Amino acid sequence: MYSIALYSLKHLSLLLKLNYAVTILHLRAINCHAIEDNKINIVGVREIAAGLSLNTTLRELYLGYNDIKNEGTKLIARAVRNNHTLLALVIGDNDIGAEGAKELAATLKVNHTLLTLDIGFNNIRDEGAKEIASALKFNRGLETLNLNYNRIHLEGISELASALKKNDSLTFLSVANNAIDIKAIRKFSLMLRENRRLQWLNLSTPNYKEQIGTTSIGDEGVKKLSLRNSALTSLYLCTLSFSRLKRTLKCARKA
Repeated sequence: MYSIALYSLKHLSLLLKLNYAVTILHLRAINCHAIEDNKINIVGVREIAAGLSLNTTLRELYLGYNDIKNEGTKLIARAVRNNHTLLALVIGDNDIGAEGAKELAATLKVNHTLLTLDIGFNNIRDEGAKEIASALKFNRGLETLNLNYNRIHLEGISELASALKKNDSLTFLSVANNAIDIKAIRKFSLMLRENRRLQWLNLSTPNYKEQIGTTSIGDEGVKKLSLRNSALTSLYLCTLSFSRLKRTLKCARKA
């Protein structure tokens, strides 16, 4: 396995500390058949976090597909906690569990400048989802949240839906490819009666017919779901895409 040399990460850390005019930092690992993952381990994450804690110029940080796990996530989350310039944090596919999600949630409760958080393709499960949901009740800045592929079931989904009744900043939420069933759909349906901010909602699941059933919800059911909310413009359920602008609902089916 290849890895970014530690001395290179030390140099990056120094650049961040000295606040050079770096606004976007991509450290997403390479993943292809020819080259194995170019992962940043915990030692490298520690260097990045040290630099981030003192930085005032970086706007976007991409750390996807590395090997930071819960320990590395805690370091990054704590560094972001007092950082008031970072707008986007992408740490998907890092084997992050509930402990890492808890630390990210603690950051969201006090950091209101972060606009985008992507923690898709991890393993936060219901416990982690509930931590994030709790943070959403306090956060006033986050606009985009990606929780795709995190093994979240109804318990976590319910907490997220409940939190959005009180959140007035989030406009984009994706919880696709978790355990979304008809009960989860109903939870979000109730949420949409009260939420007047959310515009884009992805509830897609690979087991749409088995978990939801076209006869139990149907196009008319989805229409009622989306029309309850004046802000929602896009709603995704598996291969069905439903978009509405004002009072017009347009349905497009993918082949």
